[in-house]
Amino acid sequence: MEDLGMRKARSVYRILTEALDKNGWKYKADDDRITLAYGVKTENDDEPVTFTVRVDAEHQIVLLKTQPLLSFPAERLVEGAKAVCAANNVLVDGNFDLKLKGGALTYRQALVFRETTLLSVEALRFLLNYSIFAINTMLDKFALVSEGKLDGAGFCEACKSIE
Repeated sequence: MEDLGMRKARSVYRILTEALDKNGWKYKADDDRITLAYGVKTENDDEPVTFTVRVDAEHQIVLLKTQPLLSFPAERLVEGAKAVCAANNVLVDGNFDLKLKGGALTYRQALVFRETTLLSVEALRFLLNYSIFAINTMLDKFALVSEGKLDGAGFCEACKSIE
């Protein structure tokens, strides 16, 4: 018999699949690992961004992560780090991560369900849709920093118009 934490996680997982269905997004489900994977085309990129959403029964969170969105070359890492700090300061939820080794930029966002399983489809749709908003808003600016066309200060300036 499954423990309470796993039962709660599976309940949240079912609601998560409803949220993806309501968005009309196709996904690959791994019911055993309570993980979903999907791709969404962003406004500024021809290739879809690949997302993985895992319901973590032990920590009682829904964790959304992307595959690397882009990689900063070694000579642009400092400016990339400044840009990541500026972006994370603007976001109301989630954050971008920059790996110093290799320069990979990713996005992650989490939603805790420790005290309840009463997460609504709309709460999970916010998680899904806000991640797309964050990436659509920032990815082209990160690309300019990576290409050397914008520095960290310029990125900060460009973020001032984001609401």
